[in-house]
Amino acid sequence: MNIEEESLNTLLAKIKERIKPSRELTAKVDGLVNEVKTLICKIVEENNIPVEITLTGSYAKGTWLPQKLEVDVFLMYNSKKDIANRGVTDLEYFKKIFEHWEDRHAQHPYISGVYKGLSIDIVPAVKIRDSTEKVTAVDRSPLHTKYVLSKVNDEMKGEIRLLKSFLIAQKLYGAEIKTKGFSGYLCELLIIYYKKFLNLLKHCLSWREGEIIILEDVKPEDVKKQFTDPLIVIDPVDYNRNVASPVGKETLQKFIKTVREFLEKPSERFFFPVEVTPLKPEEVKNRVKNMFFIITKIPKIPVDNLWGQLHRSLNGIKKFLELNGFEVEAAYVWSNEKNESVFIFKMRKFLRDETEKKLGPPVNTIGEREFREKYESNKRVKAFYIEDGRWVALIRREDYDLKNFLKNKFKNKLEMISLGKNLRSVFQASFEILFEDEILAKYVENKDFAKFLTELLS
Repeated sequence: MNIEEESLNTLLAKIKERIKPSRELTAKVDGLVNEVKTLICKIVEENNIPVEITLTGSYAKGTWLPQKLEVDVFLMYNSKKDIANRGVTDLEYFKKIFEHWEDRHAQHPYISGVYKGLSIDIVPAVKIRDSTEKVTAVDRSPLHTKYVLSKVNDEMKGEIRLLKSFLIAQKLYGAEIKTKGFSGYLCELLIIYYKKFLNLLKHCLSWREGEIIILEDVKPEDVKKQFTDPLIVIDPVDYNRNVASPVGKETLQKFIKTVREFLEKPSERFFFPVEVTPLKPEEVKNRVKNMFFIITKIPKIPVDNLWGQLHRSLNGIKKFLELNGFEVEAAYVWSNEKNESVFIFKMRKFLRDETEKKLGPPVNTIGEREFREKYESNKRVKAFYIEDGRWVALIRREDYDLKNFLKNKFKNKLEMISLGKNLRSVFQASFEILFEDEILAKYVENKDFAKFLTELLS
């Protein structure tokens, strides 16, 4: 081991100790979890609810972080039919445990609540022996917990916490659509495979798109046929599932880029989120000259559903702009997840070509006459000619300036744009398009959005 590697290991050991839950905190959390389990068991008994109670997730595996603790309590029913018949009704009994709670929905409905400051999810699931039974991702969770506990020791749990802290600080943690990042289970599998956090970092620098990681006995050629994701990590409890499927291409690229930066210049800052200080308005003004925003309300739908529809709408608007000759350099979306979303488009330029080329049929073929009648004497046609044996009409565009195009065409062309199912009606009801000074006003009025835009512009 050279001096540089020894220094790096010393740094990681220091960070590992810093992020490890203290004995006092662990004892406090254990006590609260036991209290909740006792209350749940009492409710189950009093109401004859036919379930077994089990803990899953990072708390059950011992891989939790103090700043990211959420306890998952699973109510294990004997069949999907049992959940369908009484799952939602049974959940009502448990709501009285919490100071406040909310209904949520994954593959099955569940509740998320807070008990004496501790976040707890109570989740109905179907009891299964293995993944050969038809299951949902939720039903599989207890198998994940069992697998991880059979593979990790205390040293590896520390390595898992290092990876999670690194990803959280870089905003790459979380498999939800909003983040398209690494799940907790994926972190655990990566450390089980590579054994050490540092070993993972060194190996990921040579990953290629479609990298395959297999922990159990699966043939790589079978995996290649089944998956085409940027990163493929086969679930050891279900060989037909890629645990890394939520990880987006950009997320993976950012992870590898950040790993390279860390290895070149190791620092604690890579493991602890830095509070974003919003840029001064005058700094923002100079950086948004090639941008425009679309502001909309948002429908009342589950958060994961919302983000799926926001991303679909973002891509739909981007494609619409590009099909109409405007060059989009980058596109982003932000939402407060309550009542508002902001679509952000960074343009290469606000002007498109003044003319558009319309390709017609080959000379002396079916359709030639109709094409010539439509364009040959059209006042907007600047030129009409034959190119490579085909008729071509060069048409003057009405709005070649982006601002005018959006003002005159965007609302009227909404039906041509691929938008999220619930967002379409929101767009049809109202939206705002902002440029420069209007963007600045939006930036100043919303602190959370100001932080998001600052990170984007930095």
